[in-house]
Amino acid sequence: SELVCEKLEQAIGKSALLGMRVLDVGCGAGALAMMLAERCGAGSVVGTDISSKMIEAAQKRRDEVCGASENHAVRFVCVELDEDTTRLPEWKEKFDLVVSGSVMHCVQDADAFVRSL
Repeated sequence: SELVCEKLEQAIGKSALLGMRVLDVGCGAGALAMMLAERCGAGSVVGTDISSKMIEAAQKRRDEVCGASENHAVRFVCVELDEDTTRLPEWKEKFDLVVSGSVMHCVQDADAFVRSL
């Protein structure tokens, strides 16, 4: 997670993420999503994963770090890879950046998957 943040900062500039709306696809336990908000200054981050157990772990981690509140800059949502994500409330707004730390190796057609985001 820290390496991904470093690479993003190198690629687009250290302050480029400030205030951005970020989608983290395949967020797992939420480490990258949390770091994007805390270290890199993203305005809001939506972390998604197909595993409800990972989403629960991510929410627990967020609540431990940030406190239990409805107004978090980081939200976590369980979604299926083949789900029509355009119907989810989190997708009504656009994202400035989409990241995926560890999901692409699980996707059969990476090009189609990226286009669907």
